[in-house]
Amino acid sequence: AEGLVAWARILWSGGELDEALEVLDLALPDATTAGRPRLQVHAYNLLGLVHGELGHLDTSLGHHEQALDAAERAAIQDAITQLERAAAGTNPSLIHAQLEILDHATKPWAGRRMDRAVAKAIAGKQVEAVEEGVAAARGVDAHVEEHAARRAP
Repeated sequence: AEGLVAWARILWSGGELDEALEVLDLALPDATTAGRPRLQVHAYNLLGLVHGELGHLDTSLGHHEQALDAAERAAIQDAITQLERAAAGTNPSLIHAQLEILDHATKPWAGRRMDRAVAKAIAGKQVEAVEEGVAAARGVDAHVEEHAARRAP
């Protein structure tokens, strides 16, 4: 599950919210989502991801490239609060709208994080070495298919 959560972070940082939420669905035990509408699960998953990343930002040193200015942090905190309220209710349209607002509020920050992660991953490496390192990597579709196959009766 940790690998899937890490993959979801990468997808989210790359602006792929829907795909990140799908991967987070795979990372959670079925019991966690039992009885909850899927959109509500998506909301709680995104909230957990954003809270985790904000907590990491607050406790790490030397990450000034990823830092949030006061206005950006306030917009994210407001979007978090609104999504938490929406997710506690039963209005799917409101939950979806608040998911989109939080996604929009976090996009610039997530983009900076992704840029930094990519730069760190390829620093000092030849393109051929990077290609070789990821040649055998399976994509998210393979993980989704594998999960679906395990769940099938």
